[in-house]
Order: sequence, then C-alpha cells, then structure tokens
Amino acid sequence: MALKAAVVILNWNGWSDTIDLLNSLEEVDYQSLSVVVIDNASSDESVERIEEWMRQSQSPYLVLQTPKDLQEGALENIASKMGSLGPGFNLVCSHTNLGFCRGNNLGMELAFQSGIDIAVVLNNDTLVSKGFLAPMVDVVENNPDVGVVGGVITYCSDPNIIWYAGGKFNRFLTAHRLGNGEPLSSLKATGPFDTEWISGCMTLIPAWVYEKTKGFSEEYFIWSEEWDHSLRVSQAGYRLVVVPAARICHKIGKSLGVMKPLNYYYGIRNGLLFQRKFLPSYLWYPYFGYYLVNRAVRYLQLALAGRADLALAGFAAIRDFILGRSGMWRAQKRNF
Repeated sequence: MALKAAVVILNWNGWSDTIDLLNSLEEVDYQSLSVVVIDNASSDESVERIEEWMRQSQSPYLVLQTPKDLQEGALENIASKMGSLGPGFNLVCSHTNLGFCRGNNLGMELAFQSGIDIAVVLNNDTLVSKGFLAPMVDVVENNPDVGVVGGVITYCSDPNIIWYAGGKFNRFLTAHRLGNGEPLSSLKATGPFDTEWISGCMTLIPAWVYEKTKGFSEEYFIWSEEWDHSLRVSQAGYRLVVVPAARICHKIGKSLGVMKPLNYYYGIRNGLLFQRKFLPSYLWYPYFGYYLVNRAVRYLQLALAGRADLALAGFAAIRDFILGRSGMWRAQKRNF
C-alpha cells in the first residue's frame, strides 16, 4: 500500500500563483494524495479565490479556520483542536501571519495527525510535473536512513535550466545551490544522490522524521530555515537525498520580490542566526568581526547608490540579531 502523502502550500497574497500550482497538482499521478493550503492572513482576495477554485474542482474540499490565539499555543495542541483534514483539497485560513516556518509546520501537524505518512512542502510559486512525487516516496520507503528528500528544480521561465540540483555549504556555512544556471543536460546523476541541504522550495518530510525534528525552526520566520532543518536532520543521523526524477519548476522571487527591504532584512538577520547556531566559536567570532566591517562598507555603497531602504534594513537586521530578536521583523508588523 502506498504511503499517504500530503502537499503543504503556504499562501500569502499570492492566490494566482497558488492556483497555478493547484492546477498542476490536479494532474499528479499518485494515490492517497491530499493538498493543504495554509493562507497566511492574506490581505487580498486569496481566501475567496482559492476557495472558489476548490469549489469548482472535481475533488472534495474542506475549509478550516485557525484559533485566533494561534501564536500562543503549541502547534500539536492547536492542530488537535482543529480536527482532521479531509481528502482532496484543504484550505486552512489563519487569522495571523505565521511566517513560512510556523505556517508550514501547522500544515504538517494537521497532515500527520490526520494519518498522513509524508508531507511535501512546496513554495506556492512552483509548478510540479505529473510524476514528481512517486520517485521521492520510493526513496523514503526503501531507505530508512533517508530523512529528507528533494528533487531537481528548474526555472519556470526556462524549464531546461537548473535552479537547484543539490546544495553545499562552505567552511563558514554559506550555502550554495549546485547546478544553478546550467542546462538540465549537464546533470550527470540519474539516480538519487546525497546532498548537504535540501531546498525549502520542495522538501519531503516523513512523519517519523518530523516527530524528531519538529519541522522548521520558527525563530527564522522565513528564509534560512531550510539550511537549519537540513543540518538538524543530518545531526539526527539521517541522510539528505536529491531525486533527479522528481522535477518541478520555480517562478523565483514571487513571495516578497527581489532586493526589497523585507527579503534583504531576513536574509541578513537569519543568515547570522543560522551561522551563530551551527558554527564553532573559533570560526564564528573572527567571521562575525569581518562581517561587520564588510557590511558597513556595503551599506554605505547601497546608500550612495540610492538604496538607503536596503541599507537601513541591513542595519536593522544586524541590530536585531545582536539584541536577540527573532521571528517577524517589527517593521513588517507596522508597515507591511
């Protein structure tokens, strides 16, 4: 009997991309597949549009509401109060913006308490191929030492060009995507291969691994969580594997835009959170000293180039890191 799988999708003011993804998921040839869309307190028409799409689909659907005090309680307790997911499509409407980490964790909690064996987290700005899921599930079923699985991700603008085909860290835990910008034909691996980190754009997490690691670390809110999760899964004794036969494409940079204060802030602050957490002290302290000097120069350059907004976001990120602030950026609560 095939393992029961659920796809978890986080939506934040991106109903058009989410519906494109749902259309592609309708074509997936996998039995026992449920889909969970977590709407992260969108301020646009997302809830209405996505519910309308589900109503018009040929599959059953269910709409759930989160408690208004969702930020306060443990997710396993909150999920148990919300009940089980239904077959087909599920729309979970959150009253607050939970961020990427807590939002996806909620989706996985709901899936696993509903008897789902495997959750696949997908960015809403992706499109899946018809057979993307089965090869990943096969690897988990046949290899108990595999903890997290990913696939090959290409650019939607050119599906023959690789965006991610595995990940690697350097000595200071700066992450790099392997194969980025190269043609698919350059990918030599035909079977599953090990990697150092799995992209959060598509991450398959079995229930038994989630039980040990509890999904994404919620201190990050969004970004860098994929690296943290990968290292924690590795430290728990599991392998991380990329399956070339599992293909999706990525629209790139749709959720927050490219080079805007929000993603610049989270990229800086969370990168520091991640490196401080995992780097040994003898590497961390000299690295951080060099980093501060480098950033001061960089932010001056940004200000002189007319991007004072990015410079201010960068300074705020370093300040909040030093002050121990995590989760949602305070400026985001006020202004976005």
